[in-house]
Amino acid sequence: MSDLQPGIDDCLLRLPEEDRFGVGSITLVPGTHIGEPPLAVDVEVRFLEGPSRHVPIRSKTWVNGYFDGTDRPDWCRSLLYPPDILAITEPTIVVEQIAAHSLVRGVMCLLRHEQGRGAVS
Repeated sequence: MSDLQPGIDDCLLRLPEEDRFGVGSITLVPGTHIGEPPLAVDVEVRFLEGPSRHVPIRSKTWVNGYFDGTDRPDWCRSLLYPPDILAITEPTIVVEQIAAHSLVRGVMCLLRHEQGRGAVS
């Protein structure tokens, strides 16, 4: 986990300013990662203007494990068996793997989508 944050910072800095959607920083939220290597993390997106935003990011492996019932006992599971529902109450980014470039790309994708709908100022 310690090597993810410098990679995230580097990826964000390499993006042209017009492609950052006003994001000043993307920071891993300590204690939110699941698994080793991580299969799920949460990030705090800080904007140059306006409030920051908490965003959960989940890997395809985590999501598929949830639905297949192959996850670890400490992961969030549906009460139904076999699990057939994943209760998501906030925008969640699903990426191929938890890596610096995919985290930044996922956040930018979410913001681009929301901006297209007029949800991000």
